Amino acid sequence: MEQDIIRQSKSAYACLFNMIKNGNWRICGEFRKLNALTIPNRYPLPHMQDCSHGIAGKTIFTKIDLDKAYHQIPIKTSDIPKTAVITPIGLFECTRMTFGLRNAAQSFQRYIDQVLLGLDCYAYLDDILVASEDEEKHKIDLERVFQG
Repeated sequence: MEQDIIRQSKSAYACLFNMIKNGNWRICGEFRKLNALTIPNRYPLPHMQDCSHGIAGKTIFTKIDLDKAYHQIPIKTSDIPKTAVITPIGLFECTRMTFGLRNAAQSFQRYIDQVLLGLDCYAYLDDILVASEDEEKHKIDLERVFQG
C-alpha cells in the first residue's frame, strides 16, 4: 500500500489470492474468471532468435533485470475494481499492473519497446540485454538505456 500498488477496496468484484514464493512472498490474484472475459492484447513478444541475430559480433554484454517492472504500468481507473482480491485482512484492489492479469506481459512489452525504441539493446519483458562491439560503445549504450 505504501508504494501505491494496491489499496483497500469496496469493489463488487472479488477473487481469491495466492501467495507465491519467489525468494520473497507476493500476492497473485486468482484472475481466471476475469482473464476469460478480457479481450486478448495481441502485441507480440520478441523471439529469441531475433535477439541472437542482433548480438552476433558483439563482445561486451550487460543484462539488466527490472525490479517490479509491471508495477510501473498504471491500471485504467475504471478497471481497478475488477482486480479486487480477498485477503485475510480485507478486500484490496490493484492500482498497478500485477502478475496474473491476462495482458500483463503484452502491455509491459509494448511499454518497454516504446521506452527503448532506437536504442542498442534488446528487451524481453523485464529483462534488457545491452550488447556492444567494444567497451567505449558499451558505456555509451548503457548511458542511453538508463536515460531512456
